[in-house]
Amino acid sequence: MDRLAHLAEQYPELPARALLKAHLLFEGIRFNGAVGEAGRWALPSFKPYTPSVAERAARLPATVPIPYLMHLAEGELVRVKCDPESPYEVVAEGDRTHLLLDGEVLEPITFQRRPQWMAKTTADGHPTASAGLSQHGDMLVINPAPGCDFFTERDAAGHSLHCSFCAYGRPDERSRALGQVAGQGPIAADGLARVVEATLAAIPEVRHIYLVAGSLTDSHAEAERYLQLTEALIGAGVTLPITAGPSALARADTAALKQAGAAAVSYNLEVWGEPLFAAICPGKHRFVGYETWLARLTDAVAVMGAGNVLTAMVAGIEVDHPAGFASVEAALDHAEAGADWLLGHRIAPVYSLHWSTRHATYGHVSTPAFDYYLRLAGRVAALRRRHGATVPAHIVCRGCAYMQLDPDCCSIREGR
Repeated sequence: MDRLAHLAEQYPELPARALLKAHLLFEGIRFNGAVGEAGRWALPSFKPYTPSVAERAARLPATVPIPYLMHLAEGELVRVKCDPESPYEVVAEGDRTHLLLDGEVLEPITFQRRPQWMAKTTADGHPTASAGLSQHGDMLVINPAPGCDFFTERDAAGHSLHCSFCAYGRPDERSRALGQVAGQGPIAADGLARVVEATLAAIPEVRHIYLVAGSLTDSHAEAERYLQLTEALIGAGVTLPITAGPSALARADTAALKQAGAAAVSYNLEVWGEPLFAAICPGKHRFVGYETWLARLTDAVAVMGAGNVLTAMVAGIEVDHPAGFASVEAALDHAEAGADWLLGHRIAPVYSLHWSTRHATYGHVSTPAFDYYLRLAGRVAALRRRHGATVPAHIVCRGCAYMQLDPDCCSIREGR
């Protein structure tokens, strides 16, 4: 408990619940029998836990399935990371599970169960879970074309142009199983039908929808893919808010998405400043460009309306990447200036955690990412208050933000 009290003294501008969530994101929880048992029935993490040498000596296998997400007592969602050095553990007693910090009971928690829709089958005999859908708390993420063409594009030196922090969009068996063809915009008719059927099955368990479907070198072709998805879902009677998350689209393509029924767009800039953007997101820089990305974000506000345009930022990449800042203070000032510009243009930035580990990243030891992340969260929260801005809950909320603090920082600090 003393750890959390100390954090509250260090970061008085942040709500206590946000501090607990952030601490869990960085420290993780220790793997034990309760976590292993939950791995059998919970929504599984796409990255199983790799036990330490000592844990393997105690007869744990090389990899162990673990839950993906944990719900805290007041509804916050946290991605599960296991770390044998963590001060946190979970203990199951009967039908209740508690979170412990340094051996003391902190609060009850639950792991997110596998959604009921995942156990169903589509009309053509495919498992609903194989349609390219996943669920983060109350958000349904629809990704029927996960392969990103920036992985296969190369610069003059032969280096891939994918965003340096990302491995998720690598074309692999997952994208091939979904019938995705590199460089091709439209989703095949049978795959689209499965997406719609699976979405309708999932609707009772979610509150909002996020569309993500790879990246193409031609942003207009990418827009056609998102338009196809949006029209199919709306045409099937989906009434939940739909946020489309493609590359930054031209104004006409954004307007087409709104006309089709999309409630919001998320054009993810990832990092602030053209030099960093070029180094960290080389594909986005080559095929769209930094200044064009900013212009398309402001165009999107004009089309979709304030409160309906979001951009995800990768908090911490500024200090972890070789092209980033050697000084934490300089990185904070730079990121804060970016947040000020975005909020001033009625664009909602949301800061996804660049999940540093205790080990090296990019070939050198990570900088103090925890302190950086919390200080940045405090500065951005203050900017939101100054601009009279909120985190748009129909896009991202406390019930789905599993690696972001933004919705949690909009609450009032407890005990003040």
